[in-house]
Amino acid sequence: DLSYAYSDNDLAHQESEEHYPDDARGLRQLAYIKAPNMSIYDYDAKGNMSNNYFSPGENFQGWGNRWYNPLAMANESTWNRKQHRLRTKLQLRYNILDDLVFQSFVAYDIDNQLENRFLPQNVTGLHWTSTWVNLASGMDLQSSVLEAQAQLVHTFLRGSKHKLTSMIAFTLSDKKNRWYYGSTSNLPSSFLINYAQPAPIWWIGDGYSQNRMVAFLGFAHYSLLDRYLVQFNIRREGSSRFGYDSRWGTFPSISVAWRVSAERFMSKLEFINDFKLRYSYGMNGNQPSGSYGYFNLYSTGQEYIDMPVVIPTNLQLDNFRWEKNSQVNYGLDLFAFSNYLEVHFDVYSQKSNDLIWDDLKLPSTSGFPEITRNWGSMDNRGWELMFVTDILRREKLTLDVNFNIAHNENKITEIPENFDFEYESEANNGLYARRAQTGHPIGSFYGFKYLGVYPTDADAVARDADGNIIYDMAGNPLYMRYGNADGYRFRGGDAIYQDINYDGLINELDIVKLGDSNPRFLGGFGSKVTWGNFIATLFFHYRLGQDVVNKTKMDNENMYHRYNQSVSVLNRWRRQGDITNIPRALYNTGYNWLGSDRFVEDASFVRFKSASLSYSFRKFANRIRLKDLKLHFMVYNLYTWTRYTGVDPEVPMFSNDPFFIGVDEADTPPPMSYIFSINVKF
Repeated sequence: DLSYAYSDNDLAHQESEEHYPDDARGLRQLAYIKAPNMSIYDYDAKGNMSNNYFSPGENFQGWGNRWYNPLAMANESTWNRKQHRLRTKLQLRYNILDDLVFQSFVAYDIDNQLENRFLPQNVTGLHWTSTWVNLASGMDLQSSVLEAQAQLVHTFLRGSKHKLTSMIAFTLSDKKNRWYYGSTSNLPSSFLINYAQPAPIWWIGDGYSQNRMVAFLGFAHYSLLDRYLVQFNIRREGSSRFGYDSRWGTFPSISVAWRVSAERFMSKLEFINDFKLRYSYGMNGNQPSGSYGYFNLYSTGQEYIDMPVVIPTNLQLDNFRWEKNSQVNYGLDLFAFSNYLEVHFDVYSQKSNDLIWDDLKLPSTSGFPEITRNWGSMDNRGWELMFVTDILRREKLTLDVNFNIAHNENKITEIPENFDFEYESEANNGLYARRAQTGHPIGSFYGFKYLGVYPTDADAVARDADGNIIYDMAGNPLYMRYGNADGYRFRGGDAIYQDINYDGLINELDIVKLGDSNPRFLGGFGSKVTWGNFIATLFFHYRLGQDVVNKTKMDNENMYHRYNQSVSVLNRWRRQGDITNIPRALYNTGYNWLGSDRFVEDASFVRFKSASLSYSFRKFANRIRLKDLKLHFMVYNLYTWTRYTGVDPEVPMFSNDPFFIGVDEADTPPPMSYIFSINVKF
């Protein structure tokens, strides 16, 4: 019996264009350390500034391809990206019986991106024969995603006491990527910026990848008196990103809920509109980002003397498998005071096994720099709280306020044998030891405790736990040294690091835990005002208690290289007896900027993330036979409150990389942006 059928065809087209300088990511960082006596523009013989950029091919800091003119890079180089995206979706629904429904959809997403980059000669100042002069490159990326799903929904029971609904489904996904890349240099003019121009070829290549996924799903939901709820799901999923022996994964889940507010003993609590307790347990799986991580791959991208060669680039992984996550969740939902107050609270515990790491470093003796593999297990525990309250509710005027806060703790619980659990463990300038240790979180970093600056040479003596000077066998005081007994001797003006074991040496034995890149709390809050046809929203985002390595501060206070330095170094130690917290200047020597808590900061912040205002011309739209006509204006990243001294406190947070730490490298912060849109409904 076919009661009725209809189809809905969704179509969306998107075009975008973006423009950046060629080295957009490193531009700000270089601007900080570029020598201040290097002019932006050339001057003529009479001392008059010209319109030509001062871009020497070589200066005392280095070559022009690395130490370029930042302003010339920002204004003259190009990195343009155009995107054309077409998304279509065809949906179909059949009511086979009153209690049996068939639904399906087919979606196709086509995304074409075209990139063009150009680095003109006046940015680097290099000789015209250099391959970095008038360097043009381009990439054409063509990707497509085909998704399809078919599901059958059966409602067995529809009575007032019992309700039972089940569903079976089949889904598939086919993703394809093809790209072409080319790069040429020494183009005859800075006006000829297309890499297809006749010029020496620097590099050319293309690539193709494809991955597929299929899944079978089962679902059943039972309700008794709309008070006791049980739901069971199971998903059997297969992915081409794994080998034949581990291609399939099975991921079940179950959840139960109790609507307490429907019980008789709650009838006297009239201010509670709805109150529900929840419990759930479930599993899911993660795939690697690449399509061929388990294959033995080969490449022709190298040469031997002047001959092209074929080399292996990836080890075959016979036991590469799904990353499996199992999670237990306890929660409650509360609606009270005529739904003026809404509260949601969840406590969860997640166990992750066979974590996938895309860039596991290998010993150089293996012949491979890195591989993608499963590496260990990790626990995540935390809680989330959200509430929404209506401050004002009138016929034409409403005001609500929302707030959410979350806390998460991760802990490594298992590390495989023969795993190098240390990264950058060497005690040296600019380095923080990173350790993957069971019982400790990903994001922990280690280093030295910074205690200030030795005022005089005589102060740089070794002391025991009671503060007494340590003497050698001849009765002479021992002076602090770096590394070992024959290492660098600390003197007046050098940094003081805590000698943890009181042996008179600063080395890896004095490294302690300095911080954790995981924030203690994060969340957001905002409000929404509705007045007639006007709707206004505000949203704020925050993180609290996140430790970050301020690498920009490190680069601009170490006085070790030929870098420009911060004005703070004007307070550096200069002569015997000076009392300051900034060590002396030592060019290419000394250990005054070891990885220590001197450069670790609390990056807590509150960011005014967005504000919007919209107005609906519904009555006018109806008169011209439209459903609605709406004007919308939104602004992002208005202001940030923080005590962090770096450029942007919102550095990346968490990664499956066990050696991940939060490092601020002067990346360009999110800009204030504006969006104005017109929404028309026919």
